[in-house]
Amino acid sequence: MNRRCAASPPCGPRRGGNDFIGGTLKNRWNWSWGMPDFGVPVWPALCGRFHDLDQAMGLVPQAEAEPRLAARGLELLAEFPILPARYRAGIMALAGDSAAKTREKARDLLKDTPGIDAAIAVQLADGKQDTRAFAADWLAARGAADQLPAIRAALNREKSDVARAAMITALEALGDDVSHLFDPQVLVKEAKAGLAKAKPKGLDWFPFDMLPQLHWADGTPVDPVLPRWWVTLAAKLKQPGGNALINLWLNRLAPGDAHRLGWMVLTGWIDADTLRPSDAEANAHAAQHVDAVLQQNIAYAKRWPQHAEYYSTDRSVVFARLKREKANVYLGSAADSKGVLALAARVNGADAVQRIRPFLKDHGSRTSQAKALLEVLAAIGTSAALQALLGAANRMKQRSVQDFAAALVDDIAARNGWTAAQLADRTVPTGGFDAGGTQDLDLGLDRTYRLQLDAQDQIVILNPDGREVKALPAARVDDEKPLVVAAKKLLTNARKEVKQVMAAQTARLQEAMFLQRQWDAGEWESFIAGHPLVGRLATRLVWQGLDDSGAALAAFRPLGDGSYTDPEDGDISLGDFASVRLVHSSLMTADAIARWRQHLADYAVEAPFDQLGRDLPTLGAGQAKATEIKDREGWMIESFKLRGMATKLGYQRGQAQDGGWFIAYEKLFRDAGVVVEIGFTGSPLPEENQPVALTALAFRKVRGNSYAGMMTLADVPPVLLAESWRDLHDIADKGTGLDPEWKKKTGYG
Repeated sequence: MNRRCAASPPCGPRRGGNDFIGGTLKNRWNWSWGMPDFGVPVWPALCGRFHDLDQAMGLVPQAEAEPRLAARGLELLAEFPILPARYRAGIMALAGDSAAKTREKARDLLKDTPGIDAAIAVQLADGKQDTRAFAADWLAARGAADQLPAIRAALNREKSDVARAAMITALEALGDDVSHLFDPQVLVKEAKAGLAKAKPKGLDWFPFDMLPQLHWADGTPVDPVLPRWWVTLAAKLKQPGGNALINLWLNRLAPGDAHRLGWMVLTGWIDADTLRPSDAEANAHAAQHVDAVLQQNIAYAKRWPQHAEYYSTDRSVVFARLKREKANVYLGSAADSKGVLALAARVNGADAVQRIRPFLKDHGSRTSQAKALLEVLAAIGTSAALQALLGAANRMKQRSVQDFAAALVDDIAARNGWTAAQLADRTVPTGGFDAGGTQDLDLGLDRTYRLQLDAQDQIVILNPDGREVKALPAARVDDEKPLVVAAKKLLTNARKEVKQVMAAQTARLQEAMFLQRQWDAGEWESFIAGHPLVGRLATRLVWQGLDDSGAALAAFRPLGDGSYTDPEDGDISLGDFASVRLVHSSLMTADAIARWRQHLADYAVEAPFDQLGRDLPTLGAGQAKATEIKDREGWMIESFKLRGMATKLGYQRGQAQDGGWFIAYEKLFRDAGVVVEIGFTGSPLPEENQPVALTALAFRKVRGNSYAGMMTLADVPPVLLAESWRDLHDIADKGTGLDPEWKKKTGYG
């Protein structure tokens, strides 16, 4: 390696007067989007800095008070074409680190090292239980089936619950038979032994006495000691996404029992984590402190009259603020017990989404808990759960939570050989409806009721005579009771799913239009036009067929019966197209727009979003190389009105800067690797309504989980550019217009 270093072209360790290597190792600079492009490889310069890397990797003592960090050393070592052998032992130790990011970086560096699987297997006998558990997990992730004997031997002597669970999970993942480990008598013995140990931290809230009576798949009752142990062990394992051990327990339960257990755990955990003061307690707090705060505000307003607007002297306003602040205080946290969520892996997906989605919306700032619930959605894995996960990957206020959701989506897609977009296509729930938009419910002898979707996508109930009724009937005899209960549950789930799907897929198709996504014609026919719910949206939109080279051939609209029409009611054959995309007015002639508008009006088609009607701005000469659009710079608007408009258009608050201010609203298009930013003069957190001014519209590339440099306008997908520009204008139109003194009034610059 040193000979190669000596023969390689130089790469100065200092750039712009800064010590890049030293600054990186000391965490002064954090290249979170990846290593900067210096135009030449970095690794030759690193050859002259082994003394710094040695300190970071623990080969020699630190020479300065400011330490060089191992995690940053791993990032620099990744620049070498061949890993220097001197660091392998240190990296091997970091591969079992408690920090997941460090662990994964180390494992990635060692993935092609000869004999690595055998080296990992040695760690199965390490003195630390976490190291043994991580070793089993690592072998499973690598698919190291040749190490099955080593894992079996380690399991036979293992006493730690955490390590045993990891080893059993690894055996299952590698295809080994572990059924003998799930004999009920063996399970009860292990459970009693486990419960005799100290209870893990964070389970004080759990109502063990309310655990449901469970049954095995053969109908025999489950010993009550088992679910108590499962909850306890799950909390100790801290794996909210579950593992093979817990999944094998759940799979052996009677149908419905795993859902009941998981539902109790999921809802109880969310309730415990979001517990807040009651209305009476918030009122009492406000009443106790209002007079003191009011007097303080009066004094401050007199002392600093230029800032008097920040100190309310209205008693009712002060009372309301104090009450609101108290009501928003969390009384505790269930983060320490998030592992119990592993038992929610068999909860009905639509039911889980009804509880998890509001948590993500209202409590997403509790990032550890939000990520745990995202793992639950991934573990449940039904269409409804995966659609909610996809939504979080694209639209979450908290960047780290959004990135975590995206990583889960990418992992699921990769396991199936799909892109994230193809995963989204294939996992849209149907609500139980067939291609014709109907489903039958059996309520007993000669009582088959039908659910049908009307023109407004509402569910209509038809009795056996075909007449519409308001509700399903009661059971006539005892034998019909289970059928009626099941039918009513199906109806409830169908209503939930239809509402969720129509809203989510409308947004997804609009995003596909912005990005001009192209579907393979066959996949489009199967997963878009042929879907019972998405297909209804497709009939209200205009599409375009393309040839093998991507050239446009013809525009058409699906009619919902397998046929397709042009604007003059002529037949269109889908077989003529290689791919399909949504049309957009910015890419159409005025004549084509007019003909399609007339067609939609003639058939009273109400499009779910505007393809043809928005008045869109266009780039002028010389703008293509610009990185910002500033035609609304200095347009004034109240910060709350800006927030309302931006939120309505799908934007989210940008990350807070120094001092707790944010200066942009963002919309992420992860599939295109683009984030749209509408900039303004800024607002402090927590927000107060104040005058602000718009500054610019810009687009950034997304690299991994971070935002990178600004894009030139020519590089932005044209429809996305036009629609985002229109968003900027629409927001500006809600304000008071251009103010020549906008900088002075907002304190900008």
